[in-house]
Amino acid sequence: MKKKNLLLTAVTILLIVFDSTIFAQYTDIYVVGNPNGDAVVWKNSEIIFKPEVFRSRARKICVSNGDMYVLGYIDIGGTGNEDTRVVVWKNGEIIYTLTDSLGSSVCSMFVSGRDVYVTCTEGNYYNWPPKGIAKVWKNGVLLFTISNEVGIVLPYSVIVVNGDVYVAGTTENCVGGIVERTAKVWKNGKEFYILTEGARKLGAYSMFIANNDIYVAGKDGMNAQVWKNGEVLYILTDGTKEGAANSIYISNGDIYVTGMDGYTAKVWKNGEFLYSLFWGSYLRTSSIFIFENDVYVSGSDNKGIYYWKNGERITLHEGLVGGGDDIIVVDSTVGISETPNSEITIYPNPTNSKLNIEIESHITLYNLQGILLKETYGKEIDISEYPHGIYFLRVEGKTVKVVKN
Repeated sequence: MKKKNLLLTAVTILLIVFDSTIFAQYTDIYVVGNPNGDAVVWKNSEIIFKPEVFRSRARKICVSNGDMYVLGYIDIGGTGNEDTRVVVWKNGEIIYTLTDSLGSSVCSMFVSGRDVYVTCTEGNYYNWPPKGIAKVWKNGVLLFTISNEVGIVLPYSVIVVNGDVYVAGTTENCVGGIVERTAKVWKNGKEFYILTEGARKLGAYSMFIANNDIYVAGKDGMNAQVWKNGEVLYILTDGTKEGAANSIYISNGDIYVTGMDGYTAKVWKNGEFLYSLFWGSYLRTSSIFIFENDVYVSGSDNKGIYYWKNGERITLHEGLVGGGDDIIVVDSTVGISETPNSEITIYPNPTNSKLNIEIESHITLYNLQGILLKETYGKEIDISEYPHGIYFLRVEGKTVKVVKN
C-alpha cells in the first residue's frame, strides 16, 4: 500500500511539473545581408532565401503571421540604377514592385499583422546635385510622398502606431556647392520634429516608438546621438572620432543602441557604454534586436558578415561582402499553454479590439498552433483584425490566454 501511494505521489508530482511548463521555446534568428553582391536571408545561420536574379540587395526583414517579408531591390537590366527596382518578397516570392528606378539605397519596412508599409527614395541620388522624394506605400499602394524642393529626402526608418505613419530620415540640399542636411521625423507625411540641421555630417538612421515617445538614433557632426521627442537624450561618443548611432531598440524600459565610435563597433544601454563588438576597417553594425534580455546585433567588415549574441560573434559569411543589414529574433513556440498564476493584468478579456497591458513591454501574439501573429512594444495590442477564438499573449516572459469575441 505504501508503494502504491508513493507511486501515485510520484505521478502527481510529474503531472504538476509538466502542467507548469509554459511551452517548448525555439528562438529563430533571421539576418539579411548581401554577400558577393547578392541578397541572402539566413535563419539560424543557414541560408533559406537567395533570389535567382542578377544583382539583388536585401535591406530589411520582418516575420508576421508566420510569413517572412524581405525588403530589397533587384537589377532587372544589369546596367545600373535606372534598371533597379525596389521590391518586397513574401516567403521568397515578389509581391510588390514599388519603383521604376532606384533613387538611393535608403529604404525601410514595417509590418503590422498583414499590412506592409515601405518607404524609400525615388529620384536621383547618385548624380550631382542629388534630387528625389521619399514615398510611403501600404500593401503596394502609395500612401503619401515627402518632398524637398531643392534636394533629396532619405527615409531611413518607418513605424506605424495606431494608424499613424512615422518616418525618420534626412534631407540634403546643395546650396552653392555646400550640402546642407536636416535630420527629421515626419508624421503622416508632415514634418513633426527637426532633430538637427547644418552643413555637416548628420542623420536620423533608426527609430523606435515606446509608450507614445519617439526615440531616434543617428549622428550630429562627429557624435553618435539619440533623441527623444525631438530633444537630445544621449550623446554617446566624445567627438574625437567620427561616430554614428545606427540602430535603436527598447525593451523593458531600457534603451539599447548599436553604432560606431571611429573604427570600433559598440553597444550602449541607457546612454552608457555596454561593450565593444570588434575593431577594424570597413566595418559597421547595422541593426540591434532585444529578445528575452539577450542582445542581438548584425554587422559586417571587409572579411565577413556576422551577428552577435550578447557580444559573442557568429560568422555567417566569409569573403567579399555587402553588409549584414538587419536582424530579428522570432519566438517560434510549440504547444503553447497558459502560465499558471500569471501576475500580468490584461484587460478587457474577452475583447473584440484592443487589449491593455498594465506594464509597458514587448508583446507578442500567437494562435493556438503557436504561430507568431503580431508583435509590438507598449501597453496595448490591437487584435481586431483576427477571427474570433482563443489566442495567447507573451508578456514579460509570461503567457496569458486571451479571447477574441
